[in-house]
Amino acid sequence: MDEGQYQETVKRLEAVNAVIKGLDPAVRDRALQILTPYVTGQPGGRGGGNSGGEGGDEEGGLVTDAAVDALLDAHKSDNASDNGLLIAAIFYSRYGKGPYEVKEFKRFGDQQDLLFPDQFHKTVGKRKTDEGNAIFRKVSNGWQITVNGEKWLRDTYKVGRGNQTKAGELSP
Repeated sequence: MDEGQYQETVKRLEAVNAVIKGLDPAVRDRALQILTPYVTGQPGGRGGGNSGGEGGDEEGGLVTDAAVDALLDAHKSDNASDNGLLIAAIFYSRYGKGPYEVKEFKRFGDQQDLLFPDQFHKTVGKRKTDEGNAIFRKVSNGWQITVNGEKWLRDTYKVGRGNQTKAGELSP
């Protein structure tokens, strides 16, 4: 990087910093992801995908950031089934409604030292919303969050649907 590029990057970074400081702390991480292409001068969309300076581990690109840490701090439980729903909310906030394989949830739960149910299909997979609607449905390649499940996750965990691509998947 030459001096001119450095100065331009610093100028853009300071501008983005001024914007992010004024935002609600709950959305700052996502805003930085969205604005990273502007700072770096690299082409980018609306912050989808696994870009934006996020690192990943070697086991599937699962990452933790401030928003995930806040969810974990607020909702971590001694109940394995509740932790399964918390993990689903985290995945939903990053990747959308799925489908997900139970081993992805389990791996993340192990990384975060969360109790996780031994029989997902009999516990978390059978959970229902307060109105009695299923949160998940079994599909050929895993478990998918239902429309009613999306609403329940949004209301319960205050998360929105993510649009990042999981490691190892092709972008749509």
